[in-house]
Amino acid sequence: MNDSLMLWRMGVARIADATATIACIWLGWQVMFGDFQPFHVEALWIGVVGAVGCAADPHARRRFPIGLVGYALAGVVSSLTHNWARANLGGGFEWKVVLEPVDYLCYMLVFVFGAAYVLRTPARQAWFLAALTIAILVIATQLLFDRASTNFVYSRTGRVFIPSVSQWSGLHQVGLVLGIGFPLCVSIAMHGATAMRAVSGGVLAAFLVMAAWFNGSRSGILVIAIIAVAMLVTRFPRPRLTRKRAMAAGVAIAIVAAAALWAPKPLTARFLDRAPIWRAAWQMSLDHPWIGVGPGQYTSAMHAGGYGARFLPWFEGSHGGTENAHSLPLQVAAETGIVGLVSLAWFSVWAWRASARSIARNYEPVIATAVGFAVMAFFARSLFDNFFALDLDTNRIMPLAWSLFAAAVAVNRWAPERETVQ
Repeated sequence: MNDSLMLWRMGVARIADATATIACIWLGWQVMFGDFQPFHVEALWIGVVGAVGCAADPHARRRFPIGLVGYALAGVVSSLTHNWARANLGGGFEWKVVLEPVDYLCYMLVFVFGAAYVLRTPARQAWFLAALTIAILVIATQLLFDRASTNFVYSRTGRVFIPSVSQWSGLHQVGLVLGIGFPLCVSIAMHGATAMRAVSGGVLAAFLVMAAWFNGSRSGILVIAIIAVAMLVTRFPRPRLTRKRAMAAGVAIAIVAAAALWAPKPLTARFLDRAPIWRAAWQMSLDHPWIGVGPGQYTSAMHAGGYGARFLPWFEGSHGGTENAHSLPLQVAAETGIVGLVSLAWFSVWAWRASARSIARNYEPVIATAVGFAVMAFFARSLFDNFFALDLDTNRIMPLAWSLFAAAVAVNRWAPERETVQ
């Protein structure tokens, strides 16, 4: 490659990098504190510009997870299969009919690829995680202020008027955000270079736990408990069990269980209340194992297939529970089949693998721990809710989750393969 072409490519890469970085900052501000707007348009812009920079940069690493690609392709194939006839009705093939149900998957792929280039170095990841942590702490502070202003009176009819909750469309979404913030703070405590940093990370994590309790989401508290146990196991893979440690673990488990069982109202639905919805979604996935019922067709399939009448005791009086499976894995399995489910599961393992490799080799352990467990928190919380089912135009969780996916891709690109870095 001649020098002039190399300089031209590097110039294009730098311009694209600067543009995408500014757009990422703007998108982050809008997601955390802005009004409702089509966030996916800004995400697509970041992805395209970042992809141009990645393609132009001769030194960029372009490794991309097959699982995430397979998840998107499974949705496209399923949509193409189920909407082929409808797309041909007008005499010419209308791609909009096929792609519109899976547009969020296309946006996700493009954004993750481009944003991963923006987050390609540990230094940039550190800035991203610091900004995300501060934003989540601000949201937690606003939540506690809003709850205190209502004298901690929790009414299911009034909760939507609390600004910190209504901004994110509900207490479930707020619980997820707090759950993602928890490992970001604990990673500082686990790998803090000084005692002050370790104590600061622990205090911030405790603050988020308190906010999660007052938020009232049992599932959010449960996810924090799961992540806390997983982080302890990672930090101390072969701990020596003593009587004091056993007693401390028992007390911690009892506190978490009590917080989950007696969290303030409004409470999330009990797991038993959602069991009929999960059984209906499971049966739907068994009836359509290969390509599912098609993206966006879950509700119509619930009615047409009689799953609501068969599995939901309240179906005749109310059609609640037919809008989505309230579980991301079950939703993916029902709409895109086993290929989509396996691909998404493989991506979650792939995302954690690079972080675990960096942690084991002591290479940027704070960043690797934060990213790996933040992604784990999202997928753990998504086991009993589907946060991708909200309106694409106003869903703040999508760009937040996609940013974590991009961070995981970036970690996988710079994480050490074989050598041990001290």
